[in-house]
Amino acid sequence: ARMAGAEFRATARLAMGSSAGATAEVLNITSGENLMYDGLIELAVGCGQRSLGRGLGVALPRWVDLRINDQASRDALRELGHGIGKPEQRICHWSGYLRPGLFAFYARWLGDRDDLTLGQLQARLPTPRRRVLRRLPHRDFGPALDTAT
Repeated sequence: ARMAGAEFRATARLAMGSSAGATAEVLNITSGENLMYDGLIELAVGCGQRSLGRGLGVALPRWVDLRINDQASRDALRELGHGIGKPEQRICHWSGYLRPGLFAFYARWLGDRDDLTLGQLQARLPTPRRRVLRRLPHRDFGPALDTAT
């Protein structure tokens, strides 16, 4: 399980194509509150790559992107016995850890895997939608400095 993993889609796809990846099951937790940080890592070191915080971007048989800020995803988890709290802040790097109800869900996922399978999650969770980082409003900082004197 990854909680708000600071990694890129391409790296994850390569890993899932390896021999170890052939047996791995991945629950990738994403959060709208972390989207600003996902955008920052893409700008800082991504070289045009997308982060896993946006989801994997393709469907794989042993991979689930769980968007904890999505009401339909929280409804699906509630049906499986886990009420997850709504987002409390617009920007929060720790939402994948601090959201009420998440640790009980993580304990179940990591503990009794006969009781909660990847297939159950895949069947219940909605198809991920494209997430976009909203543009910040443009600010005019005045005329550029003329250095050619």
